[in-house]
Amino acid sequence: MAAAEIVTFILWAFKKMRKGYDGYRRYIVMRGTAVVLLVISFSLYGVFHYQNIKVNNYEIDIDKSSHAGDSMRIVLVADTHLGYSVGNDMMSEMVDLINRQKPDLVVFAGDIVDNDYYAVSDAEKTAETLSRINSKYGVYGCYGNHDVKETLIGGFTVSLDEEAKIPPEVEEFVQRAGIKILQDESETVAGDIILLGRYDASKPNSSSGKRASIDQLTEDLDRKKLIICIDHQPSQLQEKASAGVDLDLCGHTHDGQIFPGNITINFFWDNPYGLLKVGDMYSIVTSGVGVWGPAMRVGTDSEIAVIDIDLR
Repeated sequence: MAAAEIVTFILWAFKKMRKGYDGYRRYIVMRGTAVVLLVISFSLYGVFHYQNIKVNNYEIDIDKSSHAGDSMRIVLVADTHLGYSVGNDMMSEMVDLINRQKPDLVVFAGDIVDNDYYAVSDAEKTAETLSRINSKYGVYGCYGNHDVKETLIGGFTVSLDEEAKIPPEVEEFVQRAGIKILQDESETVAGDIILLGRYDASKPNSSSGKRASIDQLTEDLDRKKLIICIDHQPSQLQEKASAGVDLDLCGHTHDGQIFPGNITINFFWDNPYGLLKVGDMYSIVTSGVGVWGPAMRVGTDSEIAVIDIDLR
């Protein structure tokens, strides 16, 4: 009798355990399915979201006068990353958006292409599209670390050549697009506004493999005039402010591009995104138009930055 009761108890306990196991298994499957659906949803959102270019507006006051008048509007563009993920359709939308702002000046702050020029579909048409940008004082820019020729796999750079140079095809493309590149040199626009373009900090396109210091580039400039620096990476902000730069325009960071990158990016840059006042200098960093790596944005926007300067 006792043996029968023990067997009955064991069978009862086994059924309970099995029911509990089945319930736990269903719980795990449901949790796993929810996670997978969430990842898929975020990915689909990110793929469509990055193709929607927004306008981000800034208003700043600079205590300098200019022949340009008492105000100036600059459109800042960066990180178009033309190639596998970004092509003529997105550039056409961007150009229309820029022209609607009626800019006095348009600035490209690097990473115009995504390492591989031949990944740009219909480059001739894309250059023609970019040449439609209307700007009172022209279109200027600098190169970035991805404008050099390097190998990409899955959208990521895999050949890290510190001496990589800008291919002639990219230089010709930029010329056809109507963008004047400044490489450790300055040019005066509107009679008295100084534009200073720099080689990239990590991939300088110079024969020496280095770039000049900001002090060297500004030592002969008239600090009574408005000095605008175009630099792909938002580095050396304090040095630029001390050298007399009034406005520093950068890209590179993508604002982290994909959450939680937009949080962790704050650990690497003094100004990872947006507007920051450093001494008497304004630093403005745009999240850019294109993407690097995964063709998606989550928690960040593709954008152009519109900067209205009040000159006193």
